[in-house]
Amino acid sequence: DRLSANFNRKVSVSGRSFAYETLIQEADRKLARHLTAPTGRFDLSCSFEVGESGHVTPELKDRVLSLTLAERKAAGISKTTWHYIRKRAENGRPLRLYEKVTRRIPT
Repeated sequence: DRLSANFNRKVSVSGRSFAYETLIQEADRKLARHLTAPTGRFDLSCSFEVGESGHVTPELKDRVLSLTLAERKAAGISKTTWHYIRKRAENGRPLRLYEKVTRRIPT
């Protein structure tokens, strides 16, 4: 579960946001191309910095599940967004939250 959460973590590369899993797949493709037709220098380096965008901690997931209707309204979270994130949290699926929604969830 923890490994899955880390592969789904978003990272920023050259100003664009990617899932870590996508970067690994791209490195695999580069390696496969190099092994089938070695041309030039083979470089797997990728400078990125891990950010908190898209990564949901277990504490935040628990907070989403315990959020009441009144707290949701006071925080300005829409009914459909609240329903969507609660259902995903209940089913143990990864939450996909925009940063503005993450900021609105009271701690």
